[in-house]
Amino acid sequence: MATKTAKMKFFLPSESFEFETDINFVRAYEELVLSANSASFLSASKAVQLVFPDKRLTLRLDTPFTSERVGEEGLDERTIGSYFELLKVTVFYNSQIILDEAGNFIEPSEDILKAAKEWSEDTSSEDD
Repeated sequence: MATKTAKMKFFLPSESFEFETDINFVRAYEELVLSANSASFLSASKAVQLVFPDKRLTLRLDTPFTSERVGEEGLDERTIGSYFELLKVTVFYNSQIILDEAGNFIEPSEDILKAAKEWSEDTSSEDD
């Protein structure tokens, strides 16, 4: 199945910024924002950095944005779910979403995922 792209456009005080990326990543980011804004596991005021090779954007999860896509072609629930879990871990742990030149999400290294998992276990055990 060919991956379809969608456009994400963020509206910042000084500029608007847009990029194209995998439609499944867009859906996962939308879910992350919805989760943060419904006061579940993240805060809407959480700072997030979108890190491109030549640009770094610092936003909050409640930064206004729109996404444009054509139809539902290319959507895959499992891919959206795995992106969502990766985004949740990376944003919660180190706040950076790293993208390549084409705007595609670069999955975090095993080291980062392992550290994030240990960190989340430590923080959840402190809550008990």
